[in-house]
Amino acid sequence: MPESHKVLLFTGEFQIEGQITIPEVGYRRRMSDHFNKQDRFIALTQVKLTKIASGDVRETEFLLVNKDAIVLVAPAE
Repeated sequence: MPESHKVLLFTGEFQIEGQITIPEVGYRRRMSDHFNKQDRFIALTQVKLTKIASGDVRETEFLLVNKDAIVLVAPAE
C-alpha cells in the first residue's frame, strides 16, 4: 500500500508544502526515485502554496507541479 509523505518544494516564486504518495516497498520507494522518474509533473495533495515575495497563502486539495520549475526539495517533517 502506498504511503503519503509530507514534502517541501521551492520554485522561483513559491514555497509548496504537500503530501506525495510513494510506494511503501519495491521499485521507486525513495523520494528521490519519485523525482527522478521521466514524468514531467509531480502530483501533490493537501497543498499549502505560499508566494515567497508577498507571503500570500493558498490551500488546495491537489496540485501538479512542473519538475522543471523546482529548485529545492526536502522532507517537511
